[in-house]
Amino acid sequence: MTALPLTRMKRAPAIAKAAALCALVGISDASAFSGFGTAVVEDRDGKPCFGLPTRTFESLRSPRPLRALTVHRNVNDEAWSFSYHPSPAVLLRPGQCIVYGELPVSATSPAAPQPLVPGALYEVYLNAPTSGLIRGYYAKFCLKTLPDGSTRVIPVRYDERKGWTAEVCQP
Repeated sequence: MTALPLTRMKRAPAIAKAAALCALVGISDASAFSGFGTAVVEDRDGKPCFGLPTRTFESLRSPRPLRALTVHRNVNDEAWSFSYHPSPAVLLRPGQCIVYGELPVSATSPAAPQPLVPGALYEVYLNAPTSGLIRGYYAKFCLKTLPDGSTRVIPVRYDERKGWTAEVCQP
């Protein structure tokens, strides 16, 4: 067995540290490996408002063309959607958002937006591909009814023990 050159032996720990750092930076959102980033869901007077993330690495690729947006409760229960076909996509910058039910200029929608049900789990998908690995952005959310009768939008995170659940929005 031949001995490794000294320079190769000294580089091995540095390469291992660099690989570990790259893995930590890249796994800030595991969905990025599936081709999807995490969309932003905010509350705007009880209605959800959807946008792109403002993280440092994401904003380097902005603005991005938004080709379509879809909100659904489950696969067969679409609540609202629109697209820019055949019109060209509109550029969407991180920090901007689209309020549920408010159709952007030049976008077309196949149907009127459905009322959102408090306590139900919804998913939004923004077709806004980057020049990199990300094809679009998605997030889950629900509406919670407050004691005064108004609603508040709650972004839903994945729970290791319970999975995707709208439990945080139950009365």
